[in-house]
Amino acid sequence: MSNFTDVMRRMRRYTAAVNKLYNDRASKINKLNNDGYEGSTFYTNEVEKIDQQTEASRINLTTAAKNDMTKIFEEMRKNVGDKITKAPTADIANTLNILGQLENISPIEIKLYAGQMIDCPLAMKRLQEIARRHNIIIHIPDIDEMTRALDVFESNIALFLEGYHGRIDDASFSIRQLYQYFQDDNTYVNNDGKTTIDANTAFWENIIGIGDPSMFDNTSSEKAIDIQLFFGDMEAMLSYIRKQTEGLTETEKENKVNDILKSCPDQYGAVYRYYLSEGKMLPLNVVM
Repeated sequence: MSNFTDVMRRMRRYTAAVNKLYNDRASKINKLNNDGYEGSTFYTNEVEKIDQQTEASRINLTTAAKNDMTKIFEEMRKNVGDKITKAPTADIANTLNILGQLENISPIEIKLYAGQMIDCPLAMKRLQEIARRHNIIIHIPDIDEMTRALDVFESNIALFLEGYHGRIDDASFSIRQLYQYFQDDNTYVNNDGKTTIDANTAFWENIIGIGDPSMFDNTSSEKAIDIQLFFGDMEAMLSYIRKQTEGLTETEKENKVNDILKSCPDQYGAVYRYYLSEGKMLPLNVVM
């Protein structure tokens, strides 16, 4: 089980407990109404007592949740810190040294080496520098993004713990936005046929938006590494293609160009084909 999943599960327990607390409050007040006490001094005093007891219980629930969260987030920060400060092994250092001296490196080669180095951010940073010299971009969280992802996660959890008081209709927009991710399985199944797993995925994509939850664990990263060729303009891309296809037969050249375009952002292929048919160079790095 991941630390991220542990936090999400604990938040659902917290939300359920707070909801029950305020449902019990409403039931007690409704009983006073049904017993005919509404409008009396007794009623006012009893409601005040109920509110005080409810708020005291909510604070206890919040304190308990914060204590649990503190332990989990401390472990996550340790894991992130360990990954950030992890030194490259001698083999990785030698590999980076050799890669730095090569004149030609393909996206496939970079992806293979990235898979070996992904849990060492320092090595990945150097590999990214080497890849950029070969017009290759590695899309993975860097050291700053790993820390920022954890900060965003922790701040949103703290916001909900402080801001949710059992009445979602009276909550701020931020609390309502977070509330949708902290429901139980039955709620999701009854509403849209999804599960808490789907809610966890949506929370990560919509709230965190950086990397993947395995960054917070002491295990290897699980997210696939995205490697792409990238060029500043059409001239640079054509120069790269000419260099990569030099000496090849027409069939080999066509296959090589197709392989290059597959490794590029989607719009590059359309821009390249337009250039071949019309002889005009369009900007590469815009949405077509």
